[in-house]
Order: sequence, then C-alpha cells, then structure tokens
Amino acid sequence: MGSRARIWLVAALAGCSYTKVATDTGTATVIDTGTPLVQSDEVREIVIDSRLGQGVAADGAALYGDNCAICHASDGTGYAGFPSLVDSLPTMAEEDVVHVVLNGVPLSPSTPTPMPTYDVYSNQAILDVVAYCEETFDPSR
Repeated sequence: MGSRARIWLVAALAGCSYTKVATDTGTATVIDTGTPLVQSDEVREIVIDSRLGQGVAADGAALYGDNCAICHASDGTGYAGFPSLVDSLPTMAEEDVVHVVLNGVPLSPSTPTPMPTYDVYSNQAILDVVAYCEETFDPSR
C-alpha cells in the first residue's frame, strides 16, 4: 500500500471526511469537509475552530437565508422572541458562534425560544455561514 493510500486509510479510521481537490500545480490538497456521521461534535468543533477565517461568506448567504433568517431575520435584527445577531455577534468570540451553530441553544429561563442544532451541515458549510454572519452583521471583525 502506497503512502497516500495509508494516509487516506488512517484518515478514514480516525473518523474524518476528506475531499481531494486538484490545484493548478497538479498536486492535490486535502480539505476536511466534516460529517456528523463520523466526527463527534467535540472533534468537529475543534476542527472548525482551527479553520476559522476560511469560510466563504457568499456560500453561507444561502444557508443563512434557508435556515437562520426565519428566526433572526434577513437583516440579522431578529424577530420577536429571537435574538438580534447585529447585537449579539459583536459580543461573541468566533469559537462561541461555532459552538452555538453546532449545538444550538437549549430552552432556559433566559432563552424562551430554543435554537436547534445545525450539526447536519459539513464543516465547510458551518464555516461559510459563520463567515456570512460575521461579514454581514459584525463587519468590524
């Protein structure tokens, strides 16, 4: 078995999901795409946190529109009973934003409307939606 095959086998056994992408130089780059079927939330959170800043805001816009805008509004100001991202994002670390997207927010006295988890999306999709939210609702980052 060649060294590349061993690397892919080790990655598969470690519970990672990878995609090979050809580059202009003819070499291949390995990109972690993440999947909830093979990575625990803790591992995914660590992987995503290590890649903060690599999200594509334009790709995250559609995910935000399809999943987040129903509660947080398209302009991020939030509907009645839902938090404003314009107000809350500037007070949160990027890692905290990732944690909330992956794990949701449970019902509590201070959170009358819980937020569901969005752990079904790939790591890249989560990076993209975090990048979109930061670029759109907290441009100071």
